[in-house]
Formats: sequence, structure tokens, C-alpha cells
Amino acid sequence: MRRLVGLLAATAVWVLCMSPALAEGLVMSGSRYSAPLWTWIAAIVVAVGLSIVGLAIGWWFLRKRSQLGSSE
Repeated sequence: MRRLVGLLAATAVWVLCMSPALAEGLVMSGSRYSAPLWTWIAAIVVAVGLSIVGLAIGWWFLRKRSQLGSSE
């Protein structure tokens, strides 16, 4: 649980610090980076959501494996 909180805190800090830099530094006229703000936010939310789902699945598999190992 402590790792998950740390990961979420690190992600929040990265998003708050790097998103303005990405939006300001990479936006060029006609560039593929010139997207509306809501698109950037949606992409970040999807990436974080998928990461959390992956962590939950990995945690579930580790828990199952430890239960199978303890029953033998």
C-alpha cells in the first residue's frame, strides 16, 4: 500500500511539474504536439489508469501465487 501511495504521489508531482513544460516547450505550429489541453489530460488519465490496473493485476497474481505456495 505504501508503494502505491508513493507511486501515485510521484505521478502527481511529475504531471504537475512536467505537463506545463511539455505543453510550452513542445508546442510548435503544425506539430503533432499541438493538441488541446483536454487531450493531454485525457492521455495522462488513461496512462495512469492503465498503470493502476496493471499494478492491481500483478498484485492479484502475486497474492494468488503466495496462497498456492502456502497450501502445499
